[in-house]
Amino acid sequence: MQNALRAIGRYVVTFSRLVAEMRGGIEEQLRGDDRSVVALAMGEAYAAQITNAFFAICEHEADFDEEEAQVGVCLKNEVNAAIKERNDIAHGDWSIRWPDVSAARLRRTKPGRRAGAEINSVLSADELEAASDAIEILTEKVAEFGWLCFGLHPLARRGGLDMRVRDIFRFQKHKGVLRKGRYASKRPGDLNEEKSAQTD
Repeated sequence: MQNALRAIGRYVVTFSRLVAEMRGGIEEQLRGDDRSVVALAMGEAYAAQITNAFFAICEHEADFDEEEAQVGVCLKNEVNAAIKERNDIAHGDWSIRWPDVSAARLRRTKPGRRAGAEINSVLSADELEAASDAIEILTEKVAEFGWLCFGLHPLARRGGLDMRVRDIFRFQKHKGVLRKGRYASKRPGDLNEEKSAQTD
């Protein structure tokens, strides 16, 4: 039972980090002289509002080409799917019953849902852990996407590069967002050596 409870808690905390990364990116871009003013304005925004604002600001700042725009759309869709899943997990009714104490039953009734008003599923601790792992991966992608859009990517700053989204992320139909850009596997030291070689 404890494993299932821990897994539910980890999921909620992991999802909150995804939202925190987007909120932090927005605050960084809009802060002016006093970041706390933007933090106050964003303080009661819910996850979907933060997501819409984050990706809109990314697009505004980065001057996407067509493929980069697809990367943004794909990541936003993944975040929106995660929000729907989180809403069920955070707002549903949980119960753990004998004899299967390694899993938890989730029930949520949401009138008007196309697939039916009621969700009634059993999730094991392993399934919940896997969902948290997937959100951690998505969070890293979204955070790095924001750094690229806002000119804050550590590789760009340390290597003196003018980096774009496509330098790390590429979009492929049926595969989504892939880490396949020209600098996707580079470390800052590699970039410094490469830059030095180009100037010799």
